[in-house]
Amino acid sequence: MKKSAHLPNISTETIGTSSTTVAQTPNSILATTSSVICHELSAFDSNGMDSSLPLQACIDKTPVGEKLFLPKGKFTLVNDVKIQKPMTITTQGAVMEKCSNLENHDCAELKASATTLTKIGFVKILSSDVIFDHIVINGNRQERYQSPAALKCSLSPDNNIYGENIQFLGNNIKITNSVFKNALCGTGFFLVSGSNFEVRNNTISSNGAHDKNLFWSDGLTALEISHSLISDNLFSDNTDVDLILGACPDCIIKSNVVIHSNSFASSSFAAIMIQAWPNGGTSGNYTGAEIFNNAVNCSSGQRCGFGIYLGSSAWYEANIFGGNVHDNSVVGAQQGFAVDKVKNFSIANNQVSGSQGTFQSSCGPKYFSAFVITPGTIVDRTHDLIPSYNYLSFKLDGCIPNDSKFPY
Repeated sequence: MKKSAHLPNISTETIGTSSTTVAQTPNSILATTSSVICHELSAFDSNGMDSSLPLQACIDKTPVGEKLFLPKGKFTLVNDVKIQKPMTITTQGAVMEKCSNLENHDCAELKASATTLTKIGFVKILSSDVIFDHIVINGNRQERYQSPAALKCSLSPDNNIYGENIQFLGNNIKITNSVFKNALCGTGFFLVSGSNFEVRNNTISSNGAHDKNLFWSDGLTALEISHSLISDNLFSDNTDVDLILGACPDCIIKSNVVIHSNSFASSSFAAIMIQAWPNGGTSGNYTGAEIFNNAVNCSSGQRCGFGIYLGSSAWYEANIFGGNVHDNSVVGAQQGFAVDKVKNFSIANNQVSGSQGTFQSSCGPKYFSAFVITPGTIVDRTHDLIPSYNYLSFKLDGCIPNDSKFPY
């Protein structure tokens, strides 16, 4: 997500239709039991040397559909690594429920170097039928603020592809028990396109900086996906939008938790944003999507602009339709729950507390509320127990709350 009104930049160098073919392989191929252990990586643990080549060699020698086990440790990547075939990648001997977000953990950590200058992630998954499990992806933003990538980020929102952590492009991809953190700018975790993603039980944390112009970062950005599950993930202190989608028909987005600490630098423009990028950038189709039991807590300092935002006109006009959003909760957002010019959504029983007030926004000081349904919205509230008088009506056009130019 960016404050400028354009689609997230996609590099044809890595995922253009003329340069990359996404492998299509039945899920049954993943049922094999053979495995490869990447012993070569062990010599690179925590020494800061570039481990891109030995890691890529291990990926390349893993047979299609089989498992690659990485040793526990921290491995620096100067250049990008790519998975371009069906396979599983995980940490050898991982027995914990999921990788820890703490500095000391028992997973394989792939960490950008201070000089990494790659587009759309230093790890790229460019195949269908991939399992990505118990891996830590660390964008190393604190050590990259004086880097060539940081210079790119600072010049234009078009350049935030240089600060992103990881991308996934394909179908039938399972992403579990992992950590995606410390992106320099752009996004910590990018689902480019495809169907049948399962994104479950991950931690997406501390991506970007809200108080550094153009160094904001989403937690998870999903461009145009379908028939997917995003559930039971923890989002913390991501600094653009924690979870943002451009389209997700027949998806289930449930039981995710978004939290923010009480710091302007770690705050966000929005916690959860169900929207579309403009000018046909994404379809905005959420037909059949169920979005429920998600919990947002923006801290007592109200460190999210929007808690849950259905729509996009605070940034740009786009066509957004379909979807059922119910039984979610928002605590401490500036604007708690907003339904903005969407069509044929249904909403019910979303709870908001600790919201509303006058805050700095991109259109100056503006009053925000607990609930708003803007003019031009078509929404079904048949099963909604929230009283109608709780929903105010005012425009959000061009008014992004928690504007990073105006810390408070």
